[in-house]
Amino acid sequence: MHLWSWSGDARACHVRTIPVLLLTLLAVALPVTAQIPLALWPSDGPQEGPRIQGHRVVWHQFMAEFGDYDVVVADVNRLDEIQVQVLSLPGDQMHPDAWGRRVVWQEYVLKDEFGDWDINGADLGDWTNPRFFAVSGVIDNDEQFPAISGNTVLWQDGLVDHYDIFAADITDPNWPLEFVVAAFEGSQQRPAVDRTRAVWQDNFHGDWDVYASDIWLRDQPMEFIVTPFADQQTAPTISGNRVVWQDDLAGDWDLFASILAEDGVVEHFPIAATEGNQVNARIEGPLVVWQDDRFGHWDIFLYNLNTGQEFRLTEDPADQTRPDIDGDLVVWQDNRLGSWDVFVLRLASSMLAE
Repeated sequence: MHLWSWSGDARACHVRTIPVLLLTLLAVALPVTAQIPLALWPSDGPQEGPRIQGHRVVWHQFMAEFGDYDVVVADVNRLDEIQVQVLSLPGDQMHPDAWGRRVVWQEYVLKDEFGDWDINGADLGDWTNPRFFAVSGVIDNDEQFPAISGNTVLWQDGLVDHYDIFAADITDPNWPLEFVVAAFEGSQQRPAVDRTRAVWQDNFHGDWDVYASDIWLRDQPMEFIVTPFADQQTAPTISGNRVVWQDDLAGDWDLFASILAEDGVVEHFPIAATEGNQVNARIEGPLVVWQDDRFGHWDIFLYNLNTGQEFRLTEDPADQTRPDIDGDLVVWQDNRLGSWDVFVLRLASSMLAE
């Protein structure tokens, strides 16, 4: 297998031969029903930052045998027979995201004794033979925290304390078409994207606010502010016309949501504004998940925007953090087994009610 990577502005192609590990795992003899969390692939190396889209779960994991972080992909189409693939590449690959058959990540690449973070990806249309491609690799510049939706990949791009938001159309992954989403004074960081709408956190006004942009016209993104408030609004996530973010107005972190209208008018309302901290939210349709320490340790909670109901998904005294959701499946990282493992939970039908 090969990884195609760009080098400099000339966009020259280079090939690296790499191993890829393919494993088929039989889950323990445990009924996979609602409210029974399942560890996807328990192992010694910490598994962090899970993302789910469709029946693919991705995360980064430290592999002691290789001495670096690699991207792991699990096919959870059948929870009683989980296929796991380790994309074992030289150097560190971290913070993956997935859409359909494609996975993207940030990768630390050495160039002439110096290194920086680039964005690379793989097409898993052929599960046993992934096709690797480069998304962005500007020399002496860090591209980090990619997010993908359809054929669009976003990331933060720049140097410490000054990042911009860039994107690429990867309809043809051999020739990604880059464009600027937000490049202003201050720093624009941690983008999220759903179809043609992007959101990010931005300190243009001196504190962190959430901004959004319609990126349907690649050369004319339509940007507007979502949270013109004091204090800090960070870590936005988006699904359709709904945006969720965390806000420290009350002295701890709470979750709020916005409804975006076609004319840019924004409606705001609270999701979880209770004791403790509610952070790292993810939204899919009307369902929002987050990590919450109101009971003294981190648990995973769920809120249904249509019914106004909140559910506590985990009660284990260990920590459960960094959740994600797609359909009726929720994933998170969990240290109940001694180190961070990725867990999955199928939601009860009552939680999905519209």
